[in-house]
Amino acid sequence: MSSGKRLAKRSILGSRVCVQCDDGHFYPGIIQATKTKASGEEHYSVRLDSRRTVEGRNRDIVGVGFQTVTSVQLQEGQRVFITLTGREVPGSVIRHDANDEVTVTTHGSSSDGVTAQTVVRRIQEVRLLESRKSARLMDLDTDYSFMADPVLAEKRRAISNNIDVPLNPR
Repeated sequence: MSSGKRLAKRSILGSRVCVQCDDGHFYPGIIQATKTKASGEEHYSVRLDSRRTVEGRNRDIVGVGFQTVTSVQLQEGQRVFITLTGREVPGSVIRHDANDEVTVTTHGSSSDGVTAQTVVRRIQEVRLLESRKSARLMDLDTDYSFMADPVLAEKRRAISNNIDVPLNPR
């Protein structure tokens, strides 16, 4: 039985996006459902990380398959992520000007040794979603303090009392 509609190769359901809410800020969430209104306009039901569900249109959503962060105007107080000294740090937008420069105050973290500071970045360098760890780093939960323990290091390393040297036939 054919419905006349072709199924997409990859469903948009489950995609991680940011949707603009009534306060003008973008909030992260996951697309739960799509709805086509009588006007033919697509609406998406997005479950926010705060467990609240909101509905948004194409122009209200930033993410893969939707608009990019470069096509939106960020509001003061918007939570963003930038790369600072090789690390991803969260911050809040102070100003997004007409030249597409965004002034961001980073959130300091005493555990990382990062202090709060104000930086200016191009809009292309600003992200609304936190980056995921690369596949290479996903399983990197090594506790390096154990490696520095000399007692454990001795147990791991087998020490030989003699050296086996191959004979050189002449």
